[in-house]
Amino acid sequence: MAADKNISFLLKDIHTIEFATFEEFYDEGDKIDIDHEFGFGVNPNEPSVAVKYSTVFNCSKKAFIKLEVVCEFTIEKDSFALFQNKKSKAYKLPKGLLTHLSVITVGTARGVLHAKLEKTKFEHFILPTMDISDLLEDDLVIKTT
Repeated sequence: MAADKNISFLLKDIHTIEFATFEEFYDEGDKIDIDHEFGFGVNPNEPSVAVKYSTVFNCSKKAFIKLEVVCEFTIEKDSFALFQNKKSKAYKLPKGLLTHLSVITVGTARGVLHAKLEKTKFEHFILPTMDISDLLEDDLVIKTT
């Protein structure tokens, strides 16, 4: 239904929820792993969709860089109305839209990370590009109260 239409949106707000570095857990010779996590939410009153992205850089399984960013996107009212199931008080968000918003959010997080790490011991760490197309298998249903 909504996936067949163009969905108008704009990036409304960026929130850096968490940023921390722990130099004591970093050893230059050790292997670095990066963990990622996504979360999604809706605000019917705005109408908007939020994408939360968290990343952790680990060295010997201990976090030495943590970042969590939330991007809020205002969705055009007519498009947002197509997502709503009034009976179940749920919103069915198209996979394609969430994938696109997630790409924007990760790119935003990459810039935040760069700005936070600039002129520090960790400035050479850059959030790598990633294929987000497999993030969701299908459209996402979010229930509201």
